[in-house]
Amino acid sequence: MPSFLEKLFFIEGIAFAIIGVLFFIFPLQSIISLSALIAVIFILIGVMTMVRSKGREGQFFYLFNGLINILFGLTLWLYPISTLDVLVLVYGIWVLIRGVYLTFLSIRNGYFGLNIYTVANVIFVVFGVLVVFQPFNALISAPYFIGTALILTALGEIYLGIKLKNAFH
Repeated sequence: MPSFLEKLFFIEGIAFAIIGVLFFIFPLQSIISLSALIAVIFILIGVMTMVRSKGREGQFFYLFNGLINILFGLTLWLYPISTLDVLVLVYGIWVLIRGVYLTFLSIRNGYFGLNIYTVANVIFVVFGVLVVFQPFNALISAPYFIGTALILTALGEIYLGIKLKNAFH
């Protein structure tokens, strides 16, 4: 029977995947019309990440990441249209920081290698750099960047859930 912690990885992965797919199906509408729904999901993911941080190694990162997700969600909720350009830049910074830190963790914890987790983390770093240094181009392709990063995040979370499940069984 999976533990609560293992279930959180899968729940987070599914939530990220749903959001990512929405960005591909409804690119413009996702950024404008669905921002409230996306905001709520980011807030919930942030809370789950913070709950998952309790007593874990790297607790600061989980708390920080959860707080960033909550703040990102609140920003989308309160300023859905007027924050589009800022949203893209914040997204780029979020993906860059997340990619660098998760790559560091994967090296330290022995997950680094030819697997979906490592590939996703490297892509996060590349996406983050592209968005931060090419904001106009990123704004035009933002729904697809965001959708791809969220789907990769989903795969990474599910991968970690499986690794964690296998480690305890």
